[in-house]
Amino acid sequence: MIHFRLTIALLAIGLLVSTPGRTQEAGQSTAAGATPDANARVPYSMGMGEIMVVGVQARHIRLAAAVRARDWAYAAYALKELGETWTRIPRAIPKYQGRTTTDLIGSFTKEPMDALDQAIKAADAKRFKTAYAQLTENCNACHQATGRAEVVIKVPTSSDATADQDFKANKP
Repeated sequence: MIHFRLTIALLAIGLLVSTPGRTQEAGQSTAAGATPDANARVPYSMGMGEIMVVGVQARHIRLAAAVRARDWAYAAYALKELGETWTRIPRAIPKYQGRTTTDLIGSFTKEPMDALDQAIKAADAKRFKTAYAQLTENCNACHQATGRAEVVIKVPTSSDATADQDFKANKP
């Protein structure tokens, strides 16, 4: 429960202080039109890692938990929320490592998200399991493609805030 509260608190803080209109590449903290000044207070903008933990990871876990509970209505809601997160990321970070974030995310998520939508509409747990595994695999492929191979997620087996993260995947 403490992980859930922490996730919600981080999300609220990020939404309150994030700055729309960033034009720099991810990793650069200069807001649009601003001149860097060591003494100036610059509004906080969430980075890709924070967005992934606060926006994506929580929804990935809840989506799996909903289907384990056979709550198809909540699964549809969780999938919609996850999809909305994918569309919001490019507004916060238009480019990531030289690629448009829209293209980067879409290339890894479109097909499995469509398959998840169909599985949920059909209330088909078997199809959902296959599509969810594909989304999870594609997320890991994106992590590898962007130099974040140490971030490995898995199909969660609980609703804990880190239930979908595999901390031993890259260790011998």
